[in-house]
Amino acid sequence: MRRLWIVRVATVFTLAVGTLVVALGGAASSAARRPSRNATVSGYVQLCGGPAPGRCWKGKAGFCEQPQGCVTTSRVAVIDVRGRRVATQRLHRARFRFHLVPGHYTIELLGDGKRVHGRVMQTKKITARAHRTTVVRFLFAVP
Repeated sequence: MRRLWIVRVATVFTLAVGTLVVALGGAASSAARRPSRNATVSGYVQLCGGPAPGRCWKGKAGFCEQPQGCVTTSRVAVIDVRGRRVATQRLHRARFRFHLVPGHYTIELLGDGKRVHGRVMQTKKITARAHRTTVVRFLFAVP
């Protein structure tokens, strides 16, 4: 009988310690969570020019050069201050939108073609602020 009582006390003690460890571990893991992505970066590719009177429109830009061939804007990449690529997204109707952790970033407009992949067409340095939308415009002059 005494031995059974000791086993029950030991079991209850073990469960109580385990619950305490889980509770403390849960608090530590919630403190170590990644910061929320509450800054929005939105943008587009704009082409301006053409015959008089000229106008501006949103669309993809393309160039052809020898010997590499033709390149068309197709993607946007986000680079953080450490030089790491944080996100990449394809352009959709010459537009893009990212939800990022607030901070300083470089936005790269990338072009792809038959023989070329990931050519940097333009870059913009931005500061993404919490609960704000930062607008990025990549402008190309059309003759």
